[in-house]
Amino acid sequence: SSSSSSSSVSSTVNVALKEWGAVVAALASGQQTVIFRKGGLKDGGKGFKLEASTFALFPTVFHPNERQDAGATAAMSASAYQLVAASASSTPDMKKGEAVPIEVVAQVTGAWVTHDAAVLEALSGHHVWSRELLASRLAWKPETPITVIELRARTISAAHTAGAAGTPGAADTPALVLPPDLELYGGCKSWVKLPFEIAVDREEAEPGGGTRTKPALSDDAFRARGVALRAALADSGIAYAPLDY
Repeated sequence: SSSSSSSSVSSTVNVALKEWGAVVAALASGQQTVIFRKGGLKDGGKGFKLEASTFALFPTVFHPNERQDAGATAAMSASAYQLVAASASSTPDMKKGEAVPIEVVAQVTGAWVTHDAAVLEALSGHHVWSRELLASRLAWKPETPITVIELRARTISAAHTAGAAGTPGAADTPALVLPPDLELYGGCKSWVKLPFEIAVDREEAEPGGGTRTKPALSDDAFRARGVALRAALADSGIAYAPLDY
């Protein structure tokens, strides 16, 4: 597929990508436009597979207490540390019986694969994480390629997610909340099937039964980020290949 930075999103979302709550927050705030994936333990031997071009983001709890992450966490930027600290208290934990609201959807606008971990540093202007932290996350299965995904994030109107916090939304607005079910949603897998569908509307659309969303960045700002990201890749000297989506 070709890259598109338009704020118009017309699709039905029925899957979610599991991602650190702090990364979801960075995408939703516009601080970050790219993620790096290798796949989870339950994704199979070939690693990460991009299963959808538009999907929800399922925030997971970041636990920076593993030995391999100790130095990497210390090397985080101030903005990354703030995101981690904030998400530690705000990201629901299904292991504790907490429901997880779906608050952000994302549209893939670019995707590439590479075996060179130098891509983390080459694209440092497009994410808030230290090379050390991302490298520690991506260290397993060194033979598995790194998938680089550019995302246009959109925040779902609070009326659709209010049910998670106990605040009633509009009577005819369904709450987009996942109940705590570790069998369905737990484990080291990248993708989960949602028990509902999200018919995504652009923010400016006339009400038509869809889910209202707001882009993290304006069209112009996101377009500029995309140009800079592609220039950084081209100038990096890294061997990479485009990925269909």
